[in-house]
Amino acid sequence: MLRNLRLGNKLGIGFILVLVLTASITGIGLFYLNRVADATKQMYEHPYAIQLEISKVENYIVGIDRAVTAILGTRDVSVMEENAEHIAELEEQIMASFDLICDRFLGDRQLLEETRTAILDWQEIREELLGQQKRGFIIPARQVNETKNLPPQVALVEELVQKVQNMLRKARLSLTKKRRAMPN
Repeated sequence: MLRNLRLGNKLGIGFILVLVLTASITGIGLFYLNRVADATKQMYEHPYAIQLEISKVENYIVGIDRAVTAILGTRDVSVMEENAEHIAELEEQIMASFDLICDRFLGDRQLLEETRTAILDWQEIREELLGQQKRGFIIPARQVNETKNLPPQVALVEELVQKVQNMLRKARLSLTKKRRAMPN
């Protein structure tokens, strides 16, 4: 059949076949490239971004705990006010981080809510304690610290944050395994 065609027609058919083959290879390449891009975006927007935010929350918790300790260790009102302002800033940053975490979190929402509740409970205890300390009731402030179990509440918050981090670590590893399982 091809022997009966003129040279120009043979070249035209060959060129069309090369174009179809090139378009097919390009289409397949774009398909897999989009899959890799989606997997990368999913890894960045979920486990990695949330892992970064939860790490920030951990740092903010440590900062708040240190500021509370500084307030309890002083009678200087200016030091109390300075640390109280620092605590307020860190609380805002924690809530901003939790907004992002809640928006992107794909794991157990109950664990996330337990963590947020523990942080808010800790905030109420701190406010009562710091209010009494600022008013000069140093003995009652220390009693609140002992009776409201401020250190155990901090430990609970840190434990829940660690559980969220462990969950994120597992999610990140799972996504990495899925990405590696994709055909090259």
